[in-house]
Amino acid sequence: AITFEQGSFTSRTEERLVVDTLTQPPLMVVLYSDTTRANIPTDTLNVWPPYTTYTFDASGNPVDSTRVTADGSLLREAHFYYQTPYEILNRYELGRYITPYGIGLDLGEGWTWVYDVTDFLPLLRDSVHLTAGNFQELLDMKFIFIEGTPPRDVKSIRNLWQGNFLLKNFHERVQPISLPLDPGAAMFKVRTTVTGHDFNNPTNCAEFCPKIHTVSVNGQTVRQWQIMQECSSNPLYPQGGTWVYARSGWCPGMEGTTQEIEITPWVDGNEATVHYSSQYDEYGNYVMESQLVSYGAPNHQLDAAVENILIPSDYELHGRFNPYCGMPRIVIQNRGAEPLTSLDIRYGFRGTPPSVYRWTGRLDFLHKDTVDLPPLDYAELGAEHVFDVHVDAPNGGVDEYAYNDTQFSRFTPVPVLDEKLIVRFRTNNAPHENRWELRDAEGQLVLSRGNFSANTVYVDTLDLLPGCYELTLHDTGEDGISWWANNDGVGFIQLHTVEGGLWTTLNPDFGKFTSVSFRYSNLVSVEDVAEPVRGFDLYPNPANDHLTLRYEIAPDKRLHYELYNLLGERLLRGSERDAAGGVYLEIIPTTDLSPGKYIVVVAEGARVLRRMPVTIVR
Repeated sequence: AITFEQGSFTSRTEERLVVDTLTQPPLMVVLYSDTTRANIPTDTLNVWPPYTTYTFDASGNPVDSTRVTADGSLLREAHFYYQTPYEILNRYELGRYITPYGIGLDLGEGWTWVYDVTDFLPLLRDSVHLTAGNFQELLDMKFIFIEGTPPRDVKSIRNLWQGNFLLKNFHERVQPISLPLDPGAAMFKVRTTVTGHDFNNPTNCAEFCPKIHTVSVNGQTVRQWQIMQECSSNPLYPQGGTWVYARSGWCPGMEGTTQEIEITPWVDGNEATVHYSSQYDEYGNYVMESQLVSYGAPNHQLDAAVENILIPSDYELHGRFNPYCGMPRIVIQNRGAEPLTSLDIRYGFRGTPPSVYRWTGRLDFLHKDTVDLPPLDYAELGAEHVFDVHVDAPNGGVDEYAYNDTQFSRFTPVPVLDEKLIVRFRTNNAPHENRWELRDAEGQLVLSRGNFSANTVYVDTLDLLPGCYELTLHDTGEDGISWWANNDGVGFIQLHTVEGGLWTTLNPDFGKFTSVSFRYSNLVSVEDVAEPVRGFDLYPNPANDHLTLRYEIAPDKRLHYELYNLLGERLLRGSERDAAGGVYLEIIPTTDLSPGKYIVVVAEGARVLRRMPVTIVR
C-alpha cells in the first residue's frame, strides 16, 4: 500500500553532541623464530601499541587523559639465511608469460604452455629458489627432466642485460659488454627476451611502436628484427580488451618472445663484445632479460628429430588448426652437426599401416622445417584417435640418436556429414576485409567468396565430392566480424544443413581468421539428381559394358568424372581434362560393375558441377 501526501512543510536542524568510544584495532605480528628455516612463520600475535585514552565533558571538551603503556617490546632481527646452501648469486628469468585479458575469457580446465629451459641446466641443480610473479591466476608449474643426450652440452650461462630500460636513454644504459668466453666451449648463443610496455603517450611507445632491434658481436651485425608481434592469430581467443592488437614482443595470453641468436661464426679468440641496440623513442620502456649461453660441440653427426606435431592434435595451442582432416603437419629439426638433406617420415593412425614420405631440403645444425605430409584417409583412422610419426634414414644413413625420432598426438576427429551444407555469411560495415575460402584435403582451393556488400546475408550451397574440407573466413583488418573496440558492426557466419537445421556458428570475435573442418561421406541419392542437365550427356542409359560421357570444357577449366555407388563409395575416376575449351567424349568401362544404380559426377577439383544417375544391366 502506498500513501501520497502533499503540502507545505517547515524544516529545522537540531544539533546534539554525542560522546562515544572507539575500539582500538589490534596489530598482527608474525614471528619467525626458527633461524634454520627463517622463511617459515612460527607464531602469530595480536598486539596493541601504546596509546592514550581521553575523558570529555558534556560539551565534548577533553578534561582528562590516561596513558596506556606497553606491557613489553619486540625487536626485529634480520636473519641472513640466504647462505650455504641457499646462497643466491644472481637472478635468472627462465621464461616470461603475459596473462590473458580475462573479460569473458574461458580457459576450461586450464591451458598449458611449455618452456624449454635446457639452457639453464647448470643452474637447476641442488637447491634453487623459484618464484613466479603472477598473482592473478592459479598456476601449476612442473619441471620435466628428460633423461638422455642433448644435441650439445650446456657448459655455462651468464646474464648480460637485465631490468627496465627507458627508450629515451636506452643507448646510454644498455652498453656493449666485453666478456671472456668459456674456454671449454665450442659454440655460443645470445638469448634475449624484450617486451615493450607503456602506451599512454604521444607515440604509444613502447607497447605499440615498431622499433628495429639489433644484436652485434665484435662490431658485426648478427641479427636485426622488428619487435612488433602479431596477436590476431593468438590460439587463446576470444579474450577481453584489445587482445588482437600487435604489441612489442608479446601478446596477452602468450609467452614473451625470446630471440635465440647463434653467434659462434662471429666469435674470434677468447673474448667477445656483445651489443644490443634499439631505435630511439622519447617514451616508453622495455623489460629486458638476456643471457650468453656457452655450449660444447654437437654430440652427434647425424641426428634428425621430430620436434612437434601441429596437425592433428588436441593440444590447446594448436587449436587454431584443429580438429582437421587434411594434410598432417609436423616440425622436424636437425640435431646433428652434418647438414640434413633428406629424411624418411613414417606416419599414420595407430593401428593402421603407416604411410611414408621422403623429405628433401637442407637444414643446418638445430634448424627446423615445418612439413605438410600427404593426407591420410580419415575414414580409416582407427578407434584410438592417435597419430604416430617416426623419422628415419637421415641423408640415407643411420640416425645416431633414436630417442627423439618418434612422437604421437591424440586428436579429435572432425564431424562427418552425409548431406550438403549451406554457408550463411552476414557481413558487417567493413565487408572489404572479408573473404571465405573452402579447401580440400590437399589444400587446393575449391570455392571462395569475396567482394561483399555491407550488412548483407550471402547464402552458398557446398556441393562437393566425398572427402575432407576446411572452410576459413579471413579478415584483413585482423579484428573479426564482431568486436567491441571498433565501429565495424556485427556479422556472423553459420553452416546449415540442406534440411534447414543450424549445424554450427563460428565465433565472430576471431581476430585474423577462423575455420572449421568437416568430412562429406556420401553423395545425394539418385532421386535428388534425376533432373536433366545442360552441357552434359550420358548414354546409353541403361548401360551394359560401357558408358559414353559427353561434355563441354570451358576455357581455363580442369574437369574430370567420378562414378559412385549409392553408399558414396567411389569406384571409378577419370583423368582431368585441361584444354582451351571444346566438346569431349569419355568412355567409361562398366563391365566390372554389378547391375544396379550408380551416380556419375562431373567435377572441377572437388566441386560438383553435374550429377547424373545411371543404371547398369546385364
